[in-house]
Amino acid sequence: MGVPAPGLTLLNFAQFGSFGSSDRTIAELAKWMYLKGYDSRHFLTMSTSVAALETCLRTYWIVRRELDPAFADDIEHEAELTGCYHIGDHPRFQAMAFGAYAIAVAADTGKVAAYHGNPLAINYAEWLGFLRATYKFAQGRTPSPTNVLIGASLNNAAALSRGWPDLGAADPAFPSLDL
Repeated sequence: MGVPAPGLTLLNFAQFGSFGSSDRTIAELAKWMYLKGYDSRHFLTMSTSVAALETCLRTYWIVRRELDPAFADDIEHEAELTGCYHIGDHPRFQAMAFGAYAIAVAADTGKVAAYHGNPLAINYAEWLGFLRATYKFAQGRTPSPTNVLIGASLNNAAALSRGWPDLGAADPAFPSLDL
């Protein structure tokens, strides 16, 4: 037996539930899974799907930003408004990550059902990634009013620093009075 998977020992405090034919609690189920080989080595192999998901999302984000100028302008404007300049903190990326992880855990749930509820088929790393993506998505959707005001004022300050556009009397956008 190797080192337990990250967070698996915290499940010892979950002394509730009734799973399987033996009516095991979550803590008993976690202990049984560890005794059957569900340890950090198993967790490492499960993490490859999470790494592949993150790699695909970030590669898509970077390639689309480079090839689609309208997308690049939109995400830059959103980053200025929200103050999020890292890919993982961007609200649009968080929404994409939440959707991708939701699909991944739905597939994992189907896999566990196909194995007749065998808990050893659970991809613990995907579920941890889904919980992280859900938390970041929810956190990004509930900004404090202070942060919204700070973002708006920083955006206004940036617009003012660029200066006013020059409008000439011959410009069709120049307001005129029709008598």
